[in-house]
Amino acid sequence: AFKDANYGFIGTADGRVLAGKPPAFPTAIHTSPTGSHHTAIAVDNSGAVWVGGGNGKGEPVLFRQKAGQLAFDAVKTSNTQLNLVLKGDITALFYDSSTDRVYTATNAGYLGGFDNRADIRTVRYTANVAWRGIAGAQGHVVVVGGKNGGSFISERSGPSGSFAEAKRPAALPLHAVATDGAGNFVAVGKQGTILSKTNNTQWIDQESGVLDDLYAVTVQSGEFCAAGERGVVLRRVDP
Repeated sequence: AFKDANYGFIGTADGRVLAGKPPAFPTAIHTSPTGSHHTAIAVDNSGAVWVGGGNGKGEPVLFRQKAGQLAFDAVKTSNTQLNLVLKGDITALFYDSSTDRVYTATNAGYLGGFDNRADIRTVRYTANVAWRGIAGAQGHVVVVGGKNGGSFISERSGPSGSFAEAKRPAALPLHAVATDGAGNFVAVGKQGTILSKTNNTQWIDQESGVLDDLYAVTVQSGEFCAAGERGVVLRRVDP
């Protein structure tokens, strides 16, 4: 799900995009080809909404609604076909304002970047990794996921840098990551896993007190909230 200044957008498992302006109930504004599903959504600084997922055949699908336009169009690249650069389903999307690039991550280890919102290239490929979440601010971008039953984190510390594996505690696979824009990052995952870092420090393990899988997290003003299975919602001050 994603919300801009006026509308809320929701990508669904059956390939639809819903939009609504509170308090109105969301209505379908886009339906992908049969068999497709949506698992990621983002917005760039032009106001365009990006929705990504898979076609049910292990190939990525990506749609974009330009600002002022109701319909979503399939994203076409000027330099190559999308499925030649990315493999697997798109599981996370992130717009990086420091490079004016839309990042796409897949469950097959591919991290792609759309330069000028038109030319896509493989930024990084990591074998046996299923990426699940991306977040960033001020040029610092973090991608999280799982590898061989454990966690995996890749980071880029600045706009001109490159992605590299981050040092982290031994942990289970991660599902999501968030930042407050002030250097605080929190990642959550299987069986209550929570990892956090502040500014340029290393990732540390946080005690969650639960064994439920956590799938979503948000950070604001030094406070984070995470949500997961069985209706679990966790809240902590000063991550």
